[in-house]
Amino acid sequence: MSQSQKTRVLALLLLGVITSFTFSVWTSKYAGFKPLRCLVVAKPRVNSDNSHKLARPNAIRDELHGKSFLFIAVMSSSGYISTRARGVWETWGKDVPGKLAFFTGRINRTDDIKDLPIIELEVPDNIYPPQTKSFKMIEYVSKHFVDKYEWFIRADDDVYLRPDKLRRYLLRLDSSDDLVIGQPGTGKKEEIGKLGLGKDDNFCLGGPGIMMTASVLRKVGPNIVTCLNQTASFHEDVEIGRCLRQFGGVMCPWGFEAKELFRQVYENPLEAYHGSLDAIEYIKGISFHPVKDPAYMRRMHVFFSTYNVHRFLIRQRSLHRTLKNIDPFLKGGMHWKSSRQLLSDHNDRTHRYARNSSQPWESFDFSKVWALREKPPLRYIHDGTEAAMTKVVDFSREVLLRDGETNLYEKISFDKWHKGYMRVDPKVGTEFLLDIGTKYQTRDPHQNVKITRTRRSVRIRQTFGKFLMRSEGDYGVSKTTLHFIVPLMGRLENFKRFLKSFEEEFILRDDPVKLLIIYFPDAASPVEQKQAFDACAKKYPSIEMKWLDVKGPFKRAVALQMGTDYFGNNSLLYFCDVDLVFRREFADRCRANAVLEKRAYFPVMFSQFNPLITFANKPHPGHYYYAKEAGFWRWYSFGPVCAYAKDIKDSGGLNTDLLGWGLEDVDLYEKFLKRNDIEIFRASDPGLVHVYHPHAPCDPQSTEEQQAMCRAAQADIYSSAPSSVDYLRSKGYLGYFL
Repeated sequence: MSQSQKTRVLALLLLGVITSFTFSVWTSKYAGFKPLRCLVVAKPRVNSDNSHKLARPNAIRDELHGKSFLFIAVMSSSGYISTRARGVWETWGKDVPGKLAFFTGRINRTDDIKDLPIIELEVPDNIYPPQTKSFKMIEYVSKHFVDKYEWFIRADDDVYLRPDKLRRYLLRLDSSDDLVIGQPGTGKKEEIGKLGLGKDDNFCLGGPGIMMTASVLRKVGPNIVTCLNQTASFHEDVEIGRCLRQFGGVMCPWGFEAKELFRQVYENPLEAYHGSLDAIEYIKGISFHPVKDPAYMRRMHVFFSTYNVHRFLIRQRSLHRTLKNIDPFLKGGMHWKSSRQLLSDHNDRTHRYARNSSQPWESFDFSKVWALREKPPLRYIHDGTEAAMTKVVDFSREVLLRDGETNLYEKISFDKWHKGYMRVDPKVGTEFLLDIGTKYQTRDPHQNVKITRTRRSVRIRQTFGKFLMRSEGDYGVSKTTLHFIVPLMGRLENFKRFLKSFEEEFILRDDPVKLLIIYFPDAASPVEQKQAFDACAKKYPSIEMKWLDVKGPFKRAVALQMGTDYFGNNSLLYFCDVDLVFRREFADRCRANAVLEKRAYFPVMFSQFNPLITFANKPHPGHYYYAKEAGFWRWYSFGPVCAYAKDIKDSGGLNTDLLGWGLEDVDLYEKFLKRNDIEIFRASDPGLVHVYHPHAPCDPQSTEEQQAMCRAAQADIYSSAPSSVDYLRSKGYLGYFL
């Protein structure tokens, strides 16, 4: 390019710049085009008294927005303000993300309700239905709070709300729109056509709560008197719905999920939510009506608070696993491209399903488990196991319900039957594989119902979390005196062996112990037993040993209760039998595992088989030999007990009406089970051995249940199956069959 050509190009560029600038100035000055502006401009509030000075709040949100999130107006009365309203205030009321107030008519404010946020209206207080009070409450809220909150709820004092879930739900909606939320209703069958509703009209049920945005309340509030003068029924929620349609232009949504989110119980309302709350339909709910008893209001609050804590713990474990996965990347040992797969808990490699694990699966249903390995091949489910299985099935149904929401099914239900498999993998956790029958309900364009039945499989994994540790204290360090209580009738040789073990393991080792023998002389002569006892007591005068005689037939429960009453409340007791031998460390475990007003210890003793069968052709290895052919852990026996006298008495003590032996131990164990303040600690104790003896004949005067337990004990303690076969073979009894 020549010099003249370059000069021409530069001149043209300069001319273009000048022309563009001149045109823009002319259009802005003469053409009247408005400059583009942001759709929303944040305007700080100005002090009206001193307009030249800006009001400067602490939070930017207060300056730009100025609204709180939620106001809940709870309608109550003088008859319920100190009970139901108090229950609301002491449970979910204080967790509201905003403000809550109770609205009543003119009432007498007593000292027990002075702390409640009460607003009194100029209306009659105890008139039902409370139509006027409800409308006046909305009018009051509209006049005084409409510009201060985004959302408003009209609620009764017998509704339970979950504020945390309610907040998450409302945050997904645009509070600047005209919205009303609740459970839609059209009235009872006998009321249809009598409520003044159109064919496609509905109203939000007042019980579970009516939620509305500020814009709706602003339209309805000034027209409350008009709505109140044009009612067509006595139902205040019906009339509120009519007012919302007429002046707010909104109506309750028809969505299927409303019945699950805002729950209303119609059958037996006085007993609503008295049963188990651990069901998926409750977990999904936001509001629950009616809860008539404040005690059940508090019960629901404890349940959902516990559920929230559990959710947070699961989330915590999830975050810990994610942090563990990205740790190599954070330490610089992995390139970011290789670690992207590890950044989510969903792709957690350390907790994947162990699909090729060698751990076998066990089949189960709601009532029984077909078990493998060293368990009964078929065992029945009960107590906590049944509750855990119910949770697993409910969680599976929740997964299926969540999947069904995307298909807009009108209703999803489940067949009664289901089957499943479970296994425990040491590296993964507990895995479940469930096969559940489902029914999906839809409607065609002509509103005809269509039912589709399917079978769905759900796989669930409950992973192991981090260790949760707490110090239990040094309960076993101090040498608390251990009080042995022994019921006795006959059994001379067994009693002598017991005294020898007691002497060698405790007395000679300076272990602080006391011994109380309670004998029934009317059932058997005590002469020789008393002589053996007196000899031991005379030999060790520093050890407190006491002998008591009790008239009447032998009753183990009577003897144990007498021993409990004999010693003081703070005495550590051990319920013992003469068939036991000990090791010294058993006393230490008894002291460590039984804690006053906190824990009771039910040790599981090792019960020996008949040595004449088990060791017919080999030497006896002694009492403390733990092998399959030697005996078994008698897990079904609750006779040995380490507990403080006060805890036994507070639990209800022994059932002294039971005759002989049997059931008194189970009865005491069940009494401890019913207490929520005492933990039951149950474990095998190798220092506690039940020496074999021919079982006494079952008492024909005992109850049928006692006799059944007696016969079962006779069969269990005789021998193991392999030892019985070896013994019969050695005697030649099986020659014809083998």
